[in-house]
Amino acid sequence: MCEFRVGVVDSLNATLGQGLLVLDALDSRNGFENADALVAHLNEARTRIMTFGTLDTLDNLRRGGRIGSAQAFFGSLLSIKPIVEVRGGKVEGLAKQRTRRRSLSYLAERVREAGPLERLAVVHALAKDVMDFIELLKEIETCEPLIISTMGPVIGAHTGIGTIGVALERQEGEIR
Repeated sequence: MCEFRVGVVDSLNATLGQGLLVLDALDSRNGFENADALVAHLNEARTRIMTFGTLDTLDNLRRGGRIGSAQAFFGSLLSIKPIVEVRGGKVEGLAKQRTRRRSLSYLAERVREAGPLERLAVVHALAKDVMDFIELLKEIETCEPLIISTMGPVIGAHTGIGTIGVALERQEGEIR
């Protein structure tokens, strides 16, 4: 019904990870001879995108039925801050840290370990300490400026206020 080809790319990501792939598509759209070549490029680019974050409390996970009341109680008692990662299109547990400060340091270290970066983005759900986290990232070089965004209501409803997430795109040739 239309005169142009449409290509479909599954980002295998969520929220800001999808956004980084869209930015890559916008930057790349004129550099390819046809839509198939652009789709192939984006399928490769998605392998260089990582998305992970930390939750401030376990309350929303308990309310959503993802963890039990006892687990939430003891997690809160011990100040456990879960670290999650989007892997292969699914959100999975990555690690647990004992304090908020440690969880933010852990995220910053993961960003540093990712290697040379094309793009870096931070998303948060009204996190009071988001600027402290951004300060931890200040010496990490990227080709594009840092993106800072507030979390949308769908993801925010699952993760809760205080969640901080990071999405990054490694430079080409940096597939891991």
